[in-house]
Amino acid sequence: MSGSETYWRNLIDELVAITSPLGGGEKLDSDEPAWVDKLTFEIFNMIAPKMQLRAGKKPTADSAGVMLGSYLVQLGQAKAMAHLPKPTTESARAVYDQAYELATPPDLRNGPELMQRHLPEVERQIESIIGRVLKDRSSRDAAEFYRGFGRGLEDTSRSLMPQIENGRPKYTAKQFELVRRLIVYVLARHRWRELDQLKTSQEAFEWFEKRVPPEFLGNDPERIRKMFYRVGKRFKEPGRPKKGTPSS
Repeated sequence: MSGSETYWRNLIDELVAITSPLGGGEKLDSDEPAWVDKLTFEIFNMIAPKMQLRAGKKPTADSAGVMLGSYLVQLGQAKAMAHLPKPTTESARAVYDQAYELATPPDLRNGPELMQRHLPEVERQIESIIGRVLKDRSSRDAAEFYRGFGRGLEDTSRSLMPQIENGRPKYTAKQFELVRRLIVYVLARHRWRELDQLKTSQEAFEWFEKRVPPEFLGNDPERIRKMFYRVGKRFKEPGRPKKGTPSS
């Protein structure tokens, strides 16, 4: 790794350390299979597509800038989501609460409290990193970083934030589809050990059926197979056993 790559790698590692208090101290398992790693990258890239995270990607001034800008966009969305008005009807509120539970790992159920406690210091340290780049690096290197940073800040094409109409959130069709996919992926990310034992997409679909409201899951085992094929998790297609073959 070159000196420049080392600098940007260290800067990214520093950013991870700075923002870790907002994550509740959740740590990744050391024995995760490759498909779970790809799933993790897919989740980030769905929320912030300009990051384009993938295994083995070399750190550069541009990629570090994009990552930092995209992170600030996500942070802003998280702050705004915390103040969204909640549904008022009983049925809609039940679906909302279920979705919130599914999309939030156990360590982050106290997310609003963590954000209120740690966010001012996290933001101060991030601002310090942004300013320090200009002092540490050459003008050319710094310019590349800030170009990437600007692109990251514009990374709102897949924003999860809905428009608010008459005090209620109104998701576009694209936003709702993204939420549907994220709920499935995030649940799988936190309970991958259970999912990894399943053989067919029908089994996987039935596993999700017990945990995800139908409004978000849909009714298509093939959709589940395709979603996980994308991240390297292979499920067999659902089908009937051949004649004379035991069903058990």
